[in-house]
Amino acid sequence: MCGKQINKSQKQLVEYYDLLADDYNSRWVNFVDNQYKVIKPFAEKVHSNFGTGARIADLGCGVGLNSFILTEHFKYDFNVSCVDVSKEMIKHAQQNSPKAKFYNNCFLEWEPEEKFHGLVAGSFLNQFDSSMAPYVVEKMSDILEKGGYGLVYSSNTADYDDDKKIKQKKDQTKPYVQMIDRLNMTNLLSQFFKVEEYYKGYGKRGWTITIVRKE
Repeated sequence: MCGKQINKSQKQLVEYYDLLADDYNSRWVNFVDNQYKVIKPFAEKVHSNFGTGARIADLGCGVGLNSFILTEHFKYDFNVSCVDVSKEMIKHAQQNSPKAKFYNNCFLEWEPEEKFHGLVAGSFLNQFDSSMAPYVVEKMSDILEKGGYGLVYSSNTADYDDDKKIKQKKDQTKPYVQMIDRLNMTNLLSQFFKVEEYYKGYGKRGWTITIVRKE
């Protein structure tokens, strides 16, 4: 789905988020407090079960919001590896979260050297066509150690502000994004994980937030 096999939708996705990178970078700090609340239950589970220095993957890391919180707001010395298809997002993330490692790759082609004790997939699964989502979740399971945790969340409301900003920069159609409600998220994740916890997000938009564990 990426690299030589990259399809039109994924090409649009890369271009779309390259164009949004500067805007995201100008306001990511506004979301730190709310995002810390989202990440905290997951971070505590990972630390409780795997200890200081646990390895965490940040999938679709954007400008580095989650990696910043994981490396700077917890005294757990997490080793965070981040992957994103957007070069422009990665450039900002490297500046915002210098303690993390970054990879400009398609997740489905990414081959990390070690498995992880935890992963964060924020606003990530919804970027894939529904027919591809099970393969993405299977890959998420593959990169986790047994007993590892995943924090998976997706907006269940559209972000029309992003669409407006893109139209101001370039006449481009937004790539495929699916809205994933609680039932569909649970059904998708339970194919490869035990769903341990579900909770609502913080802020104006609606979120489907789930903590899962690989058995």
